[in-house]
Amino acid sequence: MKTTDPVSLEIPPAVGRMIRGIGHDLRNKLAVMRNSVYYLNMKVGHGDEKVKKHLRVLEGEIANANMITMNLMDFALVKEPVLQETDLRTVVAEALSQASLPEHWEASLHLDDDLPTLMADASQLQRAFTNIIVTIVQEKPEGGRLQIRTKERNGSVEVRFEISHWVIPVEELEAITSSLGSASSTSLDMLVSKKLVERNGGRIEVKRFPKEGMVFTVRLPVAGGGTGHE
Repeated sequence: MKTTDPVSLEIPPAVGRMIRGIGHDLRNKLAVMRNSVYYLNMKVGHGDEKVKKHLRVLEGEIANANMITMNLMDFALVKEPVLQETDLRTVVAEALSQASLPEHWEASLHLDDDLPTLMADASQLQRAFTNIIVTIVQEKPEGGRLQIRTKERNGSVEVRFEISHWVIPVEELEAITSSLGSASSTSLDMLVSKKLVERNGGRIEVKRFPKEGMVFTVRLPVAGGGTGHE
């Protein structure tokens, strides 16, 4: 089992604010592009199949660029969590919806009805879960089946993201779970996930199944809260 270590890469606050400012500008530009794609879909997207295909590609890449920009902004300057009573089932379902799985992926939810209410920042956990799902999809582009399970165990609530028939090579597993990672959007996804989960008092683990499979597990304290540090 590989457990994530606390992220130690520090960014000076002034630099973080600058990165967030640039990120906001980039997201505004991406919003204009997304609106243009929507307009083109309305005008020319109902006929030529090749046109429809390329508009879908543009839409998907704009969404990917927006996610990368948001992750970079969050990594540069993560806000303190706003702790409120949180229904984890709702957070997980919304995270899956936001991840927008490709057509060659399928997902199923197995959410315990008796989960305790957490004191956590729902928006931060949703982003963390969405990033984990996106990481899985990016690392396994051929598609597959994702099962997401929740359960209470030993004073914690677990959210498990299980994928069968997939084993990550050791070096790739190290890159994904490394506290610094590499200069790729996938590593950035996991870095932000770790920071957000740790802010809410939890941790992320990655484990191999005995029979060709992987599971990403997020553990959150039932009576937890933010850690109050990076």
